[in-house]
Amino acid sequence: MESRIGHSLFDDDQIDCDTALDHHLATRMHLVKADVETIELFLEVIGEMAEESRGGSDEMLTTLLEEMPGDMGIVPGEDQMEDVEDPEFADDPELHPELRPELENRLDFLLQVLVDDILFFGLFNIDPDYAREQVTKIGALLRREPPETIKAFVSLTRKLASEVGPDPIYQPEKNLLLNMPYDLGLLADPR
Repeated sequence: MESRIGHSLFDDDQIDCDTALDHHLATRMHLVKADVETIELFLEVIGEMAEESRGGSDEMLTTLLEEMPGDMGIVPGEDQMEDVEDPEFADDPELHPELRPELENRLDFLLQVLVDDILFFGLFNIDPDYAREQVTKIGALLRREPPETIKAFVSLTRKLASEVGPDPIYQPEKNLLLNMPYDLGLLADPR
């Protein structure tokens, strides 16, 4: 959620607008697969963040958080309400989350979003200081998680790195995935 806020409040000199939009759409395509229990978890976290921001000095942040579930595809957005009620779309899981299959591994699903964010900050046209700041925030949050979560994250990055194609053009992504646990301070760095 923190990353989504960062993308929405970015300055043009921190993140190229087209790059941010591409990443937003890619993340949305992932989140529209969330099952009902995961959606409830997202809504709870976003609701708590919105409540904490309410009455603060940044009204834009509160509005952003209130609109985030629809904008990110966690639930249908306001612009989709007509389609939700249209019988033609009654079997569309994006519009009707209750039709989505239960996730086999909720933790991997959530960690995949984090990995994608870190890849975004490491591979695309983003101000290096801003990217470093965002990755540092993600690392600090992950280090507070239980050991099983950290182990699952490391395992996921290794698995994803092993799936990267052999073409040299993909080497930066593979390197980033292999180094991610060290860059985030999750493992002692042997480098």
